[in-house]
Amino acid sequence: MDESNKGWDTENVNVVNYWMDYLSYCCLIYHFYLFKLRKIENYWAWLIIVLSALASTLSLIQYNNTNQYLETVVNIFITIFTLSTTLISAWMKKQNYVEHISELSKYSLKINKLKGNVNSVIKEPVKNRISYEEFIKLYKDDIINYISVRPLISPNDWKETIYIISKYYPELAAYEYPW
Repeated sequence: MDESNKGWDTENVNVVNYWMDYLSYCCLIYHFYLFKLRKIENYWAWLIIVLSALASTLSLIQYNNTNQYLETVVNIFITIFTLSTTLISAWMKKQNYVEHISELSKYSLKINKLKGNVNSVIKEPVKNRISYEEFIKLYKDDIINYISVRPLISPNDWKETIYIISKYYPELAAYEYPW
């Protein structure tokens, strides 16, 4: 190992920069996908709240015995709203929105922390930087883990997220690998 550069030769720097580029790329995609999932989950949760409130409100006039037709219509709407609420809740549970959002949030926080730590090392002047060997001991396993073990996103969702970033946020994509 060359003492003047502490093992940070051009090849090693290129490898670390590639890792950082790939981590940033994944981080950006997962960040946007996370907010897409949150938006979808919030929509369905709000719809459940609205349908439940409507069913509860209609139940107040359910027992109007003076008008049999009105009572039948109210019962039908209460049944429809309650059934819709139940079906939407079951569908949301089946889609695992809450679990996916939780998993993506944890992944996003961890990968951002790792990126910050690695970035703080590689932005230092070589004379102040830890040795490449020490860097590898500290960060390589985590970097490889976050590059290879990522939360599942369907290929269509991955492609759609890349499309959204490319079309609507070109200023973010312009500085990211592989854009």
